[in-house]
Amino acid sequence: MLAFDEGALALSLSMRRFSGPALAPLSQAPSAQSRSAVLASSVAVPLSQALSVHPRATSPITAAAAAPPSKMARVGVGRLEPTPFAAAPLDEPIGLIDIGANLLDPMFLGVYHEKQKHEADLQLVLERAAAQGVEAIIVTAGSLVDAEAAQALLSRLQAAATSSSAAGARPTVPRLLTTVGVHPTNALEFGPSDETALRHVAALDALVDAGGALVCAVGELGLDYARLSFCPREAQLAGFERQLAIAERTGLPLFLHSRDAGPDMSSILRAHRHRFGDGVVHSFDGTCAELEDLLGLGLFVGLNGCSLRTEANLEAVRALPLERLMLETDAPWCEVRPTHAGFPGVRTTLPCAKKPDKFVWGQVRHTEITTTRDALTRTRSISLIRIL
Repeated sequence: MLAFDEGALALSLSMRRFSGPALAPLSQAPSAQSRSAVLASSVAVPLSQALSVHPRATSPITAAAAAPPSKMARVGVGRLEPTPFAAAPLDEPIGLIDIGANLLDPMFLGVYHEKQKHEADLQLVLERAAAQGVEAIIVTAGSLVDAEAAQALLSRLQAAATSSSAAGARPTVPRLLTTVGVHPTNALEFGPSDETALRHVAALDALVDAGGALVCAVGELGLDYARLSFCPREAQLAGFERQLAIAERTGLPLFLHSRDAGPDMSSILRAHRHRFGDGVVHSFDGTCAELEDLLGLGLFVGLNGCSLRTEANLEAVRALPLERLMLETDAPWCEVRPTHAGFPGVRTTLPCAKKPDKFVWGQVRHTEITTTRDALTRTRSISLIRIL
């Protein structure tokens, strides 16, 4: 997981330092009127206050989009001090939101290829994340069943955290938010007819309402032409467009997936731009031309290790404006690997077990948090110093 600073809504300028007050309890959430006044001022306000308002208006993606693009300005409701990447000590936690983590993956239960290899350790993973300053993680869902499971998991963890907080203890896990939507490779779950598809959209819609403040985006939706063996193109296109109705009704931002489908993705989003507000294309690994299309639509771009595989990827990363950049892990996947063009920028090494049969209780299993940060630091440091 990536470290996250709840004080800054530091999504779009996620590598800059934040200075602000200590976190306030969720019960101190401002009204919509007072929040508007805060946004118009330069007073830093904790994200714990902002997110406790209904997510239709305060999703992390939506709030970041509302921020004025400025080299020296605040993001969302926080004030930022500009700091070049290269000047940031890598052994000092820098707060970020992890905008996408697959915490429902069986690996966190110790299951690999349907075989139990070790005890479930999700709780330990979250506790380590919290101890390192992680304040929030968005748990991505890729199907109706996933979305139900994510809400159940988050409700259970939230209840435990609330109980600990009432007893006077500090939160032991980050705050967790989630999405509701159908991944393009699962689009066949909409069924063979318009009738079954409408029923499925209605079920997703109801789940958004049931999740309340836990749900911060519609997704993971989009197109994946790299895996047409899982779902044909026509079903993906139909499923993608149908889910835009949920965003149109709720006002929630989109959490988008695109693989080898840049032209079709841009075409659909452009045709339906009036139906949604904000959105982020996560795990971006496209070209500069594709990036230009997405930025032209006013979208954010999420980066992880898969975004740093080739020199062409690095060229696109360098061209990405800071105010449109978001970071994610896509855990437990998408780490920066030795074969990636961005790997030379990795300077942080941690003892970790990468194979299930080498698992050690309590040990880090992968280092994508720090390695992604390291690689981006090296990739963007020269241009960032020039900008700042």
